[in-house]
Amino acid sequence: MIFQAKTPPEAYYLGSEKYQLAYLGRELDFEENVTAISFASAGSGYDPATSSKTLQFFKEYKADLRNTVGKNRANSQIKAAVFYVHAGSADFALNYFRDPFSYFDDVNGSKTSSPLPEYENFLLKRVQRFIQGLWVQGARNFAVSGLPPLGCIPIGITNLPPNPKNSKAVQNRDRKCLERVNDVSEEFNSLLVVKLQELQSKFPETNIAYIDFEVPLLDAIQDPNSYGFNEVNKGCCGTGLTETGLYCNETTPICADASQYVFWDAVHPTETTYEIIFASNLDAINEIIGN
Repeated sequence: MIFQAKTPPEAYYLGSEKYQLAYLGRELDFEENVTAISFASAGSGYDPATSSKTLQFFKEYKADLRNTVGKNRANSQIKAAVFYVHAGSADFALNYFRDPFSYFDDVNGSKTSSPLPEYENFLLKRVQRFIQGLWVQGARNFAVSGLPPLGCIPIGITNLPPNPKNSKAVQNRDRKCLERVNDVSEEFNSLLVVKLQELQSKFPETNIAYIDFEVPLLDAIQDPNSYGFNEVNKGCCGTGLTETGLYCNETTPICADASQYVFWDAVHPTETTYEIIFASNLDAINEIIGN
């Protein structure tokens, strides 16, 4: 069972079908040999507005699983499963960075209504509550992703100003990564590692691994030739500048070869990129599954 997954290859490595079944995508047949399920939904994160709903989805799934295979077997499957938690990007992108000028004022030392340390602490508390919510339901094995380098995400490069002191500078014509935003990712990830270590000690019989999204993704962006990429700051879908979700559909033009792109759309990496991220975290994944 892969929890909150997008399209990473972890499930395939763990013996699942290559593409996980989407809990919100179709009615699950519990008579099937279902080995991986994604509870992901667009824009979800650690914010209670979405994380509480995601936990509710899992509780509903657990109840259905018990009704089908019995309580003991269901509990055993959940205890043995790996819960992959990939969240946080939407929290910063849709909440904290919604007013980029306020954010940059904060970086420059001005007082804002939501200073960065305060928001980071808020999210870390939500991480703990989210994992605890799964633990209460029987989960014991967790792989938790850190943030990607948010300043290199195509939609962020498009929408955030390269010069925070000039509100008119709304275009990053060179499409370079925004280092100030990347600094936020790096800082939060360092705090997340500490929090996960605390949770590992707090919850008995629990395995928690940190999955590093930041370093391998940044390496692919900064050294694309080593990975066979020729496009690092635009998505394969549409213009690659802003399209994601419903704006990438059967009518949207796509690139000729997605494997040459770091990003599939303006937010999400391609399968090739996910494989790179997965390979760089193989030791952590093997540790969590006991290999």
